[in-house]
Amino acid sequence: MGEEHTSWGRQAQEREIEGELEVLMEDGFGWARPQYVLRRGLQRFRLHGEASALLSARTGMRVRVRGMRRGVRIIVSRATLDEPSETQGARSDRVLIERRIALLLLNFHDRV
Repeated sequence: MGEEHTSWGRQAQEREIEGELEVLMEDGFGWARPQYVLRRGLQRFRLHGEASALLSARTGMRVRVRGMRRGVRIIVSRATLDEPSETQGARSDRVLIERRIALLLLNFHDRV
């Protein structure tokens, strides 16, 4: 995907960074909204701003963003999405997880 610009100095300049995308859903009573996180190695950046470019995004996609960094947030002005390449040995994000749930319903009646 070309040259990466990752030296995020203290100056408020637009930079480019690319990595793998995580799409998380934040929900509450009567509302839900997606949260976008760019992973690059051990670094994680929350993406804000130009959400229209990320509407078709899915977890595991490669993303290149241009924007301004504010701590762990990147205010995105432009984003480009690419499907992960299976031919380059990309790992599968589909992991089977076995979950067991115990539900106890207790009803105590004090009869004396």
